[in-house]
Amino acid sequence: MDGLGNLYGTARFDGTGGGGTAFQLTPSDGGWTSTIMQAFSGSAGPVDTPTLDASGNVYVTSTYTGGNGGVFKLTLSNGEWISTVLHSFNGSDGAVPVGGVILDADGNIYGTTANGGSDGKGVVFEITP
Repeated sequence: MDGLGNLYGTARFDGTGGGGTAFQLTPSDGGWTSTIMQAFSGSAGPVDTPTLDASGNVYVTSTYTGGNGGVFKLTLSNGEWISTVLHSFNGSDGAVPVGGVILDADGNIYGTTANGGSDGKGVVFEITP
């Protein structure tokens, strides 16, 4: 939840790309207005809680988008959510990110994958902006 009371979440399946969605729920007249921030492609998408930074950017992982999954930054610009791929996993550097991500004070992004890496059993990763 952000400071304005908006809720953020993910859905693993369906959406226009078939690979799930990242969404925002905004309080509205005693109910909620839903906005799809990102529709992912692939067989299964995000499964974890989005992470927000101090500027209101939203970070999500998608388990199979692009084959091995990836990390995405969603930025609100002129009323539209813009998606930036921060990293696409290739298997040797990890695959199937799980557990969401955390951010440090310098903006570095940390997370884990369930598969891939040198022994095929996943990795802990860092993405430096």
